[in-house]
Amino acid sequence: MWEYGGPEALRVVGLPDPEPGPGEVLTARVALDALAPRPGQIIAVTGTAGAFGGYAIQLAKADGLRVIADAGPADERLIRMLGADEVVARGDDVAERIRALVPDGVPGLADGAVLEERALPAVADGGGLATVRGWSGGAGIWVLYVGALVTVCGGTSLGRKS
Repeated sequence: MWEYGGPEALRVVGLPDPEPGPGEVLTARVALDALAPRPGQIIAVTGTAGAFGGYAIQLAKADGLRVIADAGPADERLIRMLGADEVVARGDDVAERIRALVPDGVPGLADGAVLEERALPAVADGGGLATVRGWSGGAGIWVLYVGALVTVCGGTSLGRKS
């Protein structure tokens, strides 16, 4: 069940939708920089078979991060070759599979699959989520820092799983 919060949102970072090619690399870089994980921390990435997700894995590894990535069976080998430390099955319930590996949640999640609030339960309190298409139709990367209650983003109240 989700509880909906008020204006306890902490920060939103915007960037135009990525273009194919170099734009995907830059979008992944901006997402990771906005999430600001420290070397050694764990980050989760969804949509890893796509350009944004693949670049996010490689850049996160270059930054000294541990990576949990989602993938379908046909893509798992590729995702591991890109550097993912752990691979979980993709899908709407990927947050549960991430929490099974990191019970307290990950400090950052780069949401290339645009799972939005379906990915949010994977994020630890005080962590962040970056999604490449904005939240519920808004353009750009939105970074939501999760606290006791979650966020107002673009006028939409988001909830925190209780």
